[in-house]
Amino acid sequence: MKHLDKNSFLFITVGMLSLFCGCSQNGSVVYEEKKPTTQIVSTASLEPTATVTPMPTVTSEPTATVTPIPTVTPEPTATVTSTPTVTPELTVTVTPTPTVTPEPTVTVTPTPTVTPEPTATVTPTPTVTPKLTPTPTPEPVLIIPKTSAATAGALAGMEAGKTKEDFNVNDFFAGAVFSGDSVLSHFYWMVPYYDKETFGGCYFLGKAGYSVREALRVDSEIHPMYQGEQRQIWESMKLIEPAPERILLFFGFNDIGIDGIKGFMGNYDKMINHIREAVPDIKVYIIGLTPMREDMEGKYLNNSIIQEVNSLLQEYCIENNFGYIDVSTALWDEKGALNTEYSDGTNVHLTKSAYLLWKEAMVNYGKEVLLMEYKERMAEEKNKTVER
Repeated sequence: MKHLDKNSFLFITVGMLSLFCGCSQNGSVVYEEKKPTTQIVSTASLEPTATVTPMPTVTSEPTATVTPIPTVTPEPTATVTSTPTVTPELTVTVTPTPTVTPEPTVTVTPTPTVTPEPTATVTPTPTVTPKLTPTPTPEPVLIIPKTSAATAGALAGMEAGKTKEDFNVNDFFAGAVFSGDSVLSHFYWMVPYYDKETFGGCYFLGKAGYSVREALRVDSEIHPMYQGEQRQIWESMKLIEPAPERILLFFGFNDIGIDGIKGFMGNYDKMINHIREAVPDIKVYIIGLTPMREDMEGKYLNNSIIQEVNSLLQEYCIENNFGYIDVSTALWDEKGALNTEYSDGTNVHLTKSAYLLWKEAMVNYGKEVLLMEYKERMAEEKNKTVER
């Protein structure tokens, strides 16, 4: 076998690569059948001096023709159009509440209760706790000055023909003098000072802190003022014109704790005697001491002592034919102490509502006195008629 020159070898190699590298449109390898070609080398182009031996034609071994696998056209697949799924509307199924048939109620007839024969119950006799009865009695004390024996006898056998309601109580208070300590002062400035219909025309000779002990002192600095000067009560009363017919006294709270009950009663009597000497025809009325708060009682001033003093004052009035006005009873609580409703928060001082009870007691008392005085006048007229 002859050796190929360089150019022939390259030509063959390129041709074989072209054969094996051809590709079909569908990606299959296509083998092209190559016809044997005879290369004619033109001698004309050769230089005359060179003898070119023509290359023998190499008959290539027949190339196996690869028949491409026929492309199988698949049968057309029938396109199945799916029927659209119809979403049914949501049906809400309402399950009815089952009707519960109640079980029949079994009526149980109660067994009749047999009432036992009543057993006699022995009720113990309740223990009666005696109530503390304050002294003096709760009924207001009414002490009116007595008339003469002759007048009293005449009054016993006559009918007045009038009642106390027929009288104007201002006739009792007009021209009267009030004298006392701070408890009386508060009454005067809360009631009589404004109530001219009842208390018009009266005088007030009192002062806070005043006492019968101070009233007896000539040089005392607490004597009440009258006409611009401080004087003893009876000295001021001498200046009142016309001369006052009545004097209403309230003393004791500023005396008892210092002088004791006995000392107070002795000084009271001395003061009243001075008043009666200054105004001989004066009618004396003592206002009983009012109660004090239970929670403020002390050793020398408490409700037991106050009630004891009032009892002594009542006896004193009866013995001396003076009047006694009870404004105390209406202010008691169940123990005989000052009802806190009427307390201004201090031990003995009072509220206006308490002083309105004072007024009620005084008005009632004044009408009783006016009725008695009317009867006295009628009795005197009767006596004069009998004498004639």
